Amino acid sequence: YKVTSIGAEAFLEADITSLTIPDGITDIKFNAFARCMELTEVNISKSVTNMEGVVFYYCEALRRINVDAANTVYSSENGVLFNKNKTTLLQYPIGRQETTYTVPSSVTTIASLSFSTCTTLKELTLSKNVSSIEAYAFENCTAITKMTVLATVPPAVETEPFFGIDKSIPVYVPAASLAAYKTAEVWKEFTNLQAISGAAIDTPSMPESISIYGGMLHNPEGLRVTLYDLAGRIAYDGRAAIVELPAGVYVVRCNGATGKAVF
Repeated sequence: YKVTSIGAEAFLEADITSLTIPDGITDIKFNAFARCMELTEVNISKSVTNMEGVVFYYCEALRRINVDAANTVYSSENGVLFNKNKTTLLQYPIGRQETTYTVPSSVTTIASLSFSTCTTLKELTLSKNVSSIEAYAFENCTAITKMTVLATVPPAVETEPFFGIDKSIPVYVPAASLAAYKTAEVWKEFTNLQAISGAAIDTPSMPESISIYGGMLHNPEGLRVTLYDLAGRIAYDGRAAIVELPAGVYVVRCNGATGKAVF
């Protein structure tokens, strides 16, 4: 007899620390590994083609979900679970220790409960292509103190996507869209909506996603960025989503273009 499916809540609250879903398993049902409090890493084989809902709900120690590159339905990036073409973010491992996260630019949908109960994340950037946030996606992410939403059209939202998040935190949105966010359902509940202002773009070939606001350089697409001080010394070189430097004027190079950045 060959097992091909893991049933709903089959390993609910099981005392396991790591998990490999073997080849041959095609289906994993709802909450199959929910509340496995010691689970830190999951490896999903190429055969898995159907995962129902939040398979790893409230696995508070979970730091990585890895998907076999040959899987035709699912994928992972830096331990985060997506559909194959990375248009839907399915599960953010809530035990990740990083305090900042930028949703990849390929993502259009944030799935229901995908960040639920993550208490380490402090700063969140939603890329410009995010157009839909499903129910309770960020519920009880109580540590979030700042959000940046780069979409020019306020993303459509389902039931209580930001339940438990302080609605007075600063939420930065495109300046031309500030009025739209202030009248959009759910977004208008945030009382500290602010326009993104300032940019490291003074040449047409500088990527539009590179900007300066809040005293930081924002690089949501993870492009290679080099910053020089006015003496020509490299102050930063890398692909970080957020770069903080001492106040001052810097020269920024990205994508073959050069611009000025004022921190």
